[in-house]
Amino acid sequence: MAKIYTGPRKRRHPFRTLGLLAGAVGVIAFVAVWWSSEDEAAVTSAEGEGGASVDSGGQIIREVRPARPDDPMECGTRGASGEAESDGDRARRVAQAAQAGSEALQKDDVLAAQAKMSAALRAGATGDQAAELRAKLVQLANKVTLSPGRATGDPRTATYIVQKGDNLRKIAKEFKITDDLIAKMNNLSSKSMIRQGARLKVARGPFNAVVYKREHTLDVFLDDVLVRSYKVGLGEHDSTPTGTWRVKNKLKNPTYYPPRGGKIVHAEDPNNPLGEHWIGLEGVAGEAKGQERYGIHGTNEPDSIGKNASLGCVRMHNEDVAELYTLLVEGDSQVGVKE
Repeated sequence: MAKIYTGPRKRRHPFRTLGLLAGAVGVIAFVAVWWSSEDEAAVTSAEGEGGASVDSGGQIIREVRPARPDDPMECGTRGASGEAESDGDRARRVAQAAQAGSEALQKDDVLAAQAKMSAALRAGATGDQAAELRAKLVQLANKVTLSPGRATGDPRTATYIVQKGDNLRKIAKEFKITDDLIAKMNNLSSKSMIRQGARLKVARGPFNAVVYKREHTLDVFLDDVLVRSYKVGLGEHDSTPTGTWRVKNKLKNPTYYPPRGGKIVHAEDPNNPLGEHWIGLEGVAGEAKGQERYGIHGTNEPDSIGKNASLGCVRMHNEDVAELYTLLVEGDSQVGVKE
């Protein structure tokens, strides 16, 4: 059994107690100042730009960027959320956002222009207005997001300093993008030729896509900003399931195995209906949940783009799916299919 002392309690001298308290406060203050100075010393910008800060090791220490949507597919949400919105209110909201984007572009504030024009598109722009917004946003992405130069304060890109032992695949995995994209963004002639200390522009992935069935359009977003838009072909008899899909695998020069039986078509055959790129999908929500054997691919029937003619997959022009292949990442990128 434990012994419990029940004798008289010793009284501590009050000045001794005050001294101990003062010493403790001093230690806490010293630690706080040391921690703050250490933290600020570690945070140095590779280019003196806004946005992310990078230490001498190329690792991102602190960043200033907008919060990502809880659901990556929210980037493609059309119209107002919550209460019902009249057509007039929606049209005014679209017009205001589009006007704000145009004014920002006139001032050469490209980041604000991207944000405002993307907001106008998400608010429910349709028809010619939507087409014009998409065209301008793709041009801005070429200038700002996917080009070698980095806009000051761009929260969707960063500068990475190459370290000993690095390779593009390793760097790409860290940022949830592809090594092909890093090579393209930095005009690298070879993916294997990077030197220690080099500065590379990278996108903060992953990229996600949204397919709008009525418009036969596939839009690609980085966060909530549109960077690419393509026309697509979809399944006949409304056989392309809506919902959320995740990129499961990617394959170049795929062999075609007819899902309903028939002749196998090899990669080198010009009659291969998949073209040269396959982006395999797995359904994770909505009608798509649990579905497999669907994907995004090229075609040997370019006239079918813009129509419902496939067995359910998303068809693209061969040059378009080749570009999309460099943007979407296995396991990270998602594809939403909406009516």
